[in-house]
Amino acid sequence: MKEYEQHEIGKCWPPLSDTARQLLRERMLAPGSKSPIILKDDKILDGWHQYLVCKELRIECEFEDVNTDDPISLAIQRNEGRRHLDTTDRAKIVDKLAQLQAGSNQFAKKVLPTGRTSSKGIPELAKELKVGATTVGKLRIINRNKDADPEISTAVDTKEITIDAGYEVQRLPKDQQAEALTRVKKQKSGFYAGRRTRKKTSSKPQPIRPGEIKFPTAEETGLPVNGSMFERDAHHRKYGRTPLHPKAIADILKHSEVLSGYVTAIQVASSDNQPSTQQLFEAVDAMLAWVPDKAKGEQWATNYAAKAAKQLARLEERLPILINRLLELQEILAARHDAQR
Repeated sequence: MKEYEQHEIGKCWPPLSDTARQLLRERMLAPGSKSPIILKDDKILDGWHQYLVCKELRIECEFEDVNTDDPISLAIQRNEGRRHLDTTDRAKIVDKLAQLQAGSNQFAKKVLPTGRTSSKGIPELAKELKVGATTVGKLRIINRNKDADPEISTAVDTKEITIDAGYEVQRLPKDQQAEALTRVKKQKSGFYAGRRTRKKTSSKPQPIRPGEIKFPTAEETGLPVNGSMFERDAHHRKYGRTPLHPKAIADILKHSEVLSGYVTAIQVASSDNQPSTQQLFEAVDAMLAWVPDKAKGEQWATNYAAKAAKQLARLEERLPILINRLLELQEILAARHDAQR
């Protein structure tokens, strides 16, 4: 039998286990047709272990020379149904395929006018091998991080931990990696528990069970059940057609808004951090003296004088009203204090 070498693409797949190799031996010894061994550039692209078993058993095997511009896809298709590959295996294959020398015979594709070859990249290879490109990127970081503990890469390679776990451990400071790696191996869950992970939540809206939301009754909302259409409409305009609170609670919340509106405004105006009236009119005079100058740019073109005049007019209009309301408020407060004595 003619001696062949294994193609560089075929070397990217992991070797068969002892159990799989024994099953292959039994299948080769059984009667019936056998799949041909695929050759590319006079090298074995697919069927390397079959070739070794045939040599060992001194059995003639059939060869088929293919002429394809995409040997990588052919190798992936041939191995997809026969190999039981997990995520780590697939990521390692993508990493090895991406490292093959672009432009060589195994990438028998034309060269683009820019001088670059049209060989496959990691995203395309990852899609064909049904593994995430992010997972492949994490594996490459683990294998190329010179500052990480070498045991991390070994543990990922031997599948003691997952790629995600190895990636999280290698991100830790060097003096914490050994302890974290030991902890991950004991967990046997594949993920590093030292970091907080976001809990998965269902994107589907959860159904509302009976009794979870209780709407107020007609009596609580004060709806005039036997009232006229105009009375009902007036009630709906005030409290809404689907009130979330009983009428008494809705009124209290409305009273709270009225109280907050007054107290908050007075508290802000009388705050120690509020500028003094002298500072207020210094700012008004400075803005009124402003002269826009478009020649100096957009920032200088704003008419701050007009803005100050508008604010000053509003102040002159509303300030007397505010003073009258504050005086009324002061009188009412004084009367309340007198009544309580």
